[in-house]
Amino acid sequence: MTLLKITEKAFFQLKNIQKNYNSKYILFGIKSGGCNGFDYFLKPTNQVPEKYDELYIKDDIKIILCNKSLLYILGTEIDYKNDILGNSFKFNNPNAKSTCGCGTSFSA
Repeated sequence: MTLLKITEKAFFQLKNIQKNYNSKYILFGIKSGGCNGFDYFLKPTNQVPEKYDELYIKDDIKIILCNKSLLYILGTEIDYKNDILGNSFKFNNPNAKSTCGCGTSFSA
């Protein structure tokens, strides 16, 4: 299984975030919340990966997959959409049992 998939639109946005925040990494994981149980987060950081984190590198973008979230986000595709609701990251997670309508939270 692939650790992570990133579309070109999402890659462009992540690259801009990393540049604008002058960060070495982007931390990707989940936290409790949202309308379906878990919310995704993408956070610029300069903190080095922890012992059990996974590091995903695509060109000059380094994404830390949070070790506490890893089982829930493995294989997730990150996309970026511009639609009538605005601009946002969308997640296609093969591990999700259900997702919310906006695509930003899920249940496992």
